[in-house]
Amino acid sequence: MLTFEEFETYIKTIKNYSESDSKLDDILKSESFITYSYDAISAITKLLEHIMNDSETQWINYWLWELDFGKENYRMKIEENGVEIPLTTIRDLYNILIKFHKS
Repeated sequence: MLTFEEFETYIKTIKNYSESDSKLDDILKSESFITYSYDAISAITKLLEHIMNDSETQWINYWLWELDFGKENYRMKIEENGVEIPLTTIRDLYNILIKFHKS
């Protein structure tokens, strides 16, 4: 497992690539889902999933793309005790990975 600081660095790298892709789309007036950094983003994501034991549940992928880097303000409700766990920050994502994917 990575430390939080290492994990945060890689997530921010993915975010930077994604933001650069969006800027290029704007400049080129592209209306498609072209990702110029797709190979790099995909490789980093797959490596993070492997290192963080998240290949099966894909919380990382979900947080990045479905929750738009946490902007969707999702809260996961844990059935055991009814506590809601936020999933809006990189720290929230990391905590869920550590909690549920201990190796």
